[in-house]
Amino acid sequence: MNGGICKNNPNGRTCRCLLGYEGANCERKCPQKKLDILLIEDVSSSISKDAYRQIKDFEVELLSYARIQNNIINVAFLVYSGKAEVNFLLNSHPDNKEAAIRDVNAQKQKGGSTFLGDAINMALSDVFVAENGDRPDADNIVILFTDGKSSKKSTISRSIGRLLTEAMVFVVPTSSDLDLEDISAVASPPDEEHVFSLSNSLALDEIKERTIYMKCGVNVALKV
Repeated sequence: MNGGICKNNPNGRTCRCLLGYEGANCERKCPQKKLDILLIEDVSSSISKDAYRQIKDFEVELLSYARIQNNIINVAFLVYSGKAEVNFLLNSHPDNKEAAIRDVNAQKQKGGSTFLGDAINMALSDVFVAENGDRPDADNIVILFTDGKSSKKSTISRSIGRLLTEAMVFVVPTSSDLDLEDISAVASPPDEEHVFSLSNSLALDEIKERTIYMKCGVNVALKV
């Protein structure tokens, strides 16, 4: 039912349901958890060109599976290098997945220094605020792409506690040459559930399961 794909096997039949449905025959709508998701990209010189291409592929696939609708999932996008900059806010594309993907994909690497603390401050001052689309009944999620190297470490320590009270933070390291201390400080604890290597082929599925599939199952047949 409802566009599910079912297959016979020796033990009977199994069905893969479209996102938004569940049950043995995909007969029931399932409640999707409301999420306000902020993607943060490190666009500094320390990120390799190859890693940056992987970041783009990761983000586009994640968003292509997300139910970006005003009453379900909203997405914001922020980048940082020598300074932090909001690309779009949570209420910029409330019902327009294609626009969100387009704007994320259009961002280019800028080079320069790496001021992660400024990005954290901007997430708090400009993104997770009601006037820019933050919803009180939606969980806040941050997915940060970085190698953990920051030019002003003191600003991270001053701000991260406030961010962690606002949002669950997943950090996706972009190389094996990492500043693990900063990554551990920024990611929500425990690290093993919130730090995923970009080189890990399962990282995208893990983050999907922990975010856009919450309360709605991970056995998904097709994009919607």
